[in-house]
Amino acid sequence: MAMKQLFLSGSFWAIGAVRVFAKDENPPRTGGLTITNPLGDSTFPAVVAAVSEALAQIAIPIVAVMVLYGAFQIMTAGGKPEQVSSGRKTILYAVIGYAVVLLATSVVPLLTEILGGGSGSEGTTQADQ
Repeated sequence: MAMKQLFLSGSFWAIGAVRVFAKDENPPRTGGLTITNPLGDSTFPAVVAAVSEALAQIAIPIVAVMVLYGAFQIMTAGGKPEQVSSGRKTILYAVIGYAVVLLATSVVPLLTEILGGGSGSEGTTQADQ
């Protein structure tokens, strides 16, 4: 236990020393703080769409792993109904979670269209046509 504490305290000291003795290559500018947008989008709907698409891409392998884990639970249940039920719930919740992610990716274009910001009828009704 003492060796672990010695290692942790030495690690924290070393990290602190590196931080203290590091040379600042970019000294702070006088004036305002500039934060660059890593996504490159300038509108809020574009940022939300980019984030939701990224989450959809991350969700695909997670769903695959969870379905495989649920199938593994069912296959190794050995006749225990509670383990079979647990495996089915795992698969069901993975599919429900992926459905929620897919719906989230379609919310931005849908709201943009409803609020009149999308390409389409631009606020015209059938009576106007």
